[in-house]
Amino acid sequence: MGRLNKEKIIGSFEKNKFIETSFDNEEDFNEAIENLKEADIDYIVTEKRIFIKWIMKGYFIYAICADICILGGLIYLIYRVLLLPFLSNK
Repeated sequence: MGRLNKEKIIGSFEKNKFIETSFDNEEDFNEAIENLKEADIDYIVTEKRIFIKWIMKGYFIYAICADICILGGLIYLIYRVLLLPFLSNK
């Protein structure tokens, strides 16, 4: 096993600046890549599916709504089983 490199670990917490853009057609994309190559700028090409972001947001909202329903049910159960008989005996 290799030793941990302190500079590498500390460097991973540094702030880096990124420019992200999207292209609707292949021609503009290829032209932008050529311009980056001519300017000798390092770049990384990534592809993302927007649909996955929507699924994650939908699941998050679903989970919050389900938690609220469960919490409301527990509050109702506590009120119905514990507090209502106690209050009706007076």
